[in-house]
Amino acid sequence: MPSIFTTFESYDHPGREYGLHLLSPLTSNVFCTAFGAYGYKTGVTLSGSPLELNCVAKLVYHQYGVGVQKALETFAPKLYGWSHKPGIDTCVYIMDYLCPPSWNSEGWLTLTALGLDGAAMNLAPICRVLREIVDRLIKLKFVHGDLCPDHLMIKMKNSMALAEPVQIKVVDFKWAGEVGSACYPADRNEDLGYPGEPAGLIEWDHDLFMIEKWQKSMEAYKYRNTGGTGGIQHLF
Repeated sequence: MPSIFTTFESYDHPGREYGLHLLSPLTSNVFCTAFGAYGYKTGVTLSGSPLELNCVAKLVYHQYGVGVQKALETFAPKLYGWSHKPGIDTCVYIMDYLCPPSWNSEGWLTLTALGLDGAAMNLAPICRVLREIVDRLIKLKFVHGDLCPDHLMIKMKNSMALAEPVQIKVVDFKWAGEVGSACYPADRNEDLGYPGEPAGLIEWDHDLFMIEKWQKSMEAYKYRNTGGTGGIQHLF
């Protein structure tokens, strides 16, 4: 049986086929596996040196909200193309790699990785961008369904400082879709405090609920750590 590394060696980009080398898995769950990958124009001779990761190839086992990712434009990783092989019940989507920052170069962190102090110190501008994202979803009649801190990437100037102005991208569109048809899985993690019901519809205001919940937790954290003087303007 051919391996996944030899099955998906190309992808379709509007107007052209590109070559693809899957390098190594980055993350994996029951919905998908994300590989670091190297994409290149077909016909280009590759050098003998090791290939550097320049994109992410997401191997999706279930429905994926590719339309929502594309519609969010600058608020999501750019989607370059896809690959689907006959007889294989999966699809690979190729998109931007949001590399982590270093001490002297920019990159991206999840809001979780940014840490409580980093998020609390920059809460107002972060929340303004999050509201822009939710407003776009509502306007387009789309839902994401899992806007938790692990799925919100913030741009860093370096490993210690945020880029200015604040930039955020949404990742992981496994539940995303149109209002009225997108549903939660039956086995979602209830510890994360999702609204609605398992296997139920993701309603238009559920993404706003998740963002507000995160903001309130950060307001409480900032209040506790400023001796009760860290009041924050409520942005939603």
